[in-house]
Amino acid sequence: MFSRNLFSVLSVSVSLSLCTNAQFIGEPGNCLAATNNADGAAVVIEECGNNATALNSWVVPQGADQIGTIQIFGDKIVFEDQMWLPSGGEATIKWPGTSKCVDLTNSDLADGNQIQIWDCDETLSNPNQIWNVLAVTEPKSFTVSLKKDTSLCITASSNATNAAVVVDTCKPGSVLQTWSDPKNNGQIALADNQCITLDGSIANDGTKLILSPCVESSVDIFQLWSHQTGVLNSGAAAKSCIDLTNGVETPANQLQLWTCWLFTTEVDNTNQDWIVNNTF
Repeated sequence: MFSRNLFSVLSVSVSLSLCTNAQFIGEPGNCLAATNNADGAAVVIEECGNNATALNSWVVPQGADQIGTIQIFGDKIVFEDQMWLPSGGEATIKWPGTSKCVDLTNSDLADGNQIQIWDCDETLSNPNQIWNVLAVTEPKSFTVSLKKDTSLCITASSNATNAAVVVDTCKPGSVLQTWSDPKNNGQIALADNQCITLDGSIANDGTKLILSPCVESSVDIFQLWSHQTGVLNSGAAAKSCIDLTNGVETPANQLQLWTCWLFTTEVDNTNQDWIVNNTF
């Protein structure tokens, strides 16, 4: 999966990081990296954390869910003359026209382990093929729409503390639907420094989402989220994510926390699929 919005932004520069479990923006990870900007150089795994370099940053010209090259920040592409299909959300990087995917060889995260091609696991249960992406270019702001009904956006019912976080009809330019991550640590904040938070700081299924003043001096895990297309994981419970309560697509339905389908079943839960639209 690619960048916070590799899903819709063209030619965004990203670092590909292996997601063996839910991983949040800014946390240390292991990245796809070229050993050199030269023909025939091996593509390997390496520990990268927050460090974007010319050898672990990539350009995906066509964006997510579109066939195209994956080009290193120099001028070489992964496997010349071969095209790849990066997916949005926690997902695979597939070789179009085949059943092969980019795969971490022997599950080995040691620096220098060369990446291989392997039969795709269509159930997305093979962690060696699930990739997360950290944006090198951070968005200034973003909106979040429901994948199954893109006319609905994650919305603050007001900008007041304890205001409910709901779905509502998308309104371009709405200050109650325009979010940012001011510290690039996983917060989802309005312009007036109110962050999406778990009500009561409780990370249980069914906990409703509200606004509370963004914590700036320390890390509040109840305000941290992965905000990229796909499931929006909670920093307080990595296997739980933002969920459309009871699947009700009526404006003003307050959102909740719920166990992510990705970790419990092979069946997609469309109440948890979101599209993040970034503005750079």
